[in-house]
Amino acid sequence: MTKYLIEFILNFIVGLVMTIFLPFVIFLTHKDMRIRKKIREGTFSYLHSFNKESRTKMIFIYLSQVAITAVICCYLFFIQIPIIRDVPALITGNFLLAEGTVTNIEHNRAYNTIYINNTKIQEDTWFTPTIKQYNKYKISYLKHSKSIIKIQKLD
Repeated sequence: MTKYLIEFILNFIVGLVMTIFLPFVIFLTHKDMRIRKKIREGTFSYLHSFNKESRTKMIFIYLSQVAITAVICCYLFFIQIPIIRDVPALITGNFLLAEGTVTNIEHNRAYNTIYINNTKIQEDTWFTPTIKQYNKYKISYLKHSKSIIKIQKLD
């Protein structure tokens, strides 16, 4: 297995864990914090209703929940869905091929964007990046996420 295949699998697993467990963790944390506050104030009782929280605090809680939901939706739409759509191509070995000289490399936090023959490809940076500018490469990558799967340096 190449390091690029391992990086793709790691991105897939991290994305699944985030999309499945993050909303549950946020909900349980928020619920637990409210119950602890009621116990600390002495207002927690099954026979009495809870005191109302201030209007400003309620607006902040709702806006923060909307913001977190928006971030999760953007993550799903722009990052995780292309990775999921590439799983069948990964299983069947149906990769796209780019061959030529690397003309430009844009360094980002999570991945490097590589331009080879006006084709934009992403090199994940879980491990040390190996592609150098102005060298010739033969790169196999996935269609939707543009993630590199296999790389071969040409002389």
